[in-house]
Amino acid sequence: MKNLYFLSFFLVLFYSCTIKKDKSDYIIEINVEKNYEEKIIYLQDIANVKYVPLKTNEGYITTSRPRIIRDNFILLYDFHTNQILIFDSNGNTKSRFSRYGNGPGEYLSASSIIYDEKYKELFIRDSFLKKILVYDLNGHFKRDFPFKLNSYYVNIAEFDDKSLICYNSDPDHKELGSSYLLISKQNGSVLKEIKHTFNKILDLSVIVKTESGTMTFSSDSYPIVRINDGFLLSDLSSDTIYKLSYNLDYKPYIVRKPSILTMNPPVFLRACLETSKYLFYSVVKKEWNENNEFPSKAYVFNKETKRVNEQKIVNKDFPMCDIFLDPGVINYDIDSNHGLIRLNAEDLVTAYNENKLQGELKNIARNLKEDDNQVLMFLDFK
Repeated sequence: MKNLYFLSFFLVLFYSCTIKKDKSDYIIEINVEKNYEEKIIYLQDIANVKYVPLKTNEGYITTSRPRIIRDNFILLYDFHTNQILIFDSNGNTKSRFSRYGNGPGEYLSASSIIYDEKYKELFIRDSFLKKILVYDLNGHFKRDFPFKLNSYYVNIAEFDDKSLICYNSDPDHKELGSSYLLISKQNGSVLKEIKHTFNKILDLSVIVKTESGTMTFSSDSYPIVRINDGFLLSDLSSDTIYKLSYNLDYKPYIVRKPSILTMNPPVFLRACLETSKYLFYSVVKKEWNENNEFPSKAYVFNKETKRVNEQKIVNKDFPMCDIFLDPGVINYDIDSNHGLIRLNAEDLVTAYNENKLQGELKNIARNLKEDDNQVLMFLDFK
């Protein structure tokens, strides 16, 4: 059976956590050099789980990941057709459009897509054209605005009704460092900037020699992670992950040890997925191993007991499926404290035939074909 793949990786090194209290603020310390025992956590114990199979209708066949999840629709961008595909909350096909092209009001890429609930607007980050384009849900073009001069927006998210938050790191201007920008939804003007400067700029990519030449492999860094009361901001070149609240309170939240600049190869700490009881972390080593992947590991910190364990998440409905809770689970335009994991139809059909499914998921798989669209597993964390 095929494994379930995610857009992130985990590290083989290990870390420890302690909490320091300073003026009622907690700072978590993470040491990347310590080993921990594995802990089994049942997914249903930490989240309410709902399965939604996407209908497999002509024009809506896709393997792409969802970008936006709302109460009444699910939006995906299909890289093969460059279309925006919209399903209702039950997975039924709803509408689609494409504005792919190099002309006015058209995009060449949809690296990020954000939805403004109040004004019913879609914001598409075009990493090729270095601008953000705005459409309504029917695909009608409304406006666009360029990235800030000498800037490259790696990641964006909705901050509030008036602004987007962007992670700015231009590979052509590394001497400028990186920054987090709050920009206007109307014209892209910078409303606030949080600037980071580093002695050395690091990235999570490697160049590998192959028989046909050289190839570059990279992994997501998740510089902006939504949490209940704001965002976690993490830069690969920094030893500190900061918390930015919606009232613009900005403070350290997680500190890593040893310093990233002392490690060769570097070991990167990912920002975390946070629930009421746990913090789930991922870390990754900048090294391409014999399995053609970045060596990796995932851990969980219990905020009540202050204990750290290697995480083993088990879905009672599909115990044989590997699950890792990291920022990739919430790397969508989705309400805070919610997540999403994609399940491959072929894997589910195989598991059903081998009698390895339970509950609602077993009933869904009974009617699936191997080439059907994916089944979405929505998580509402407790």
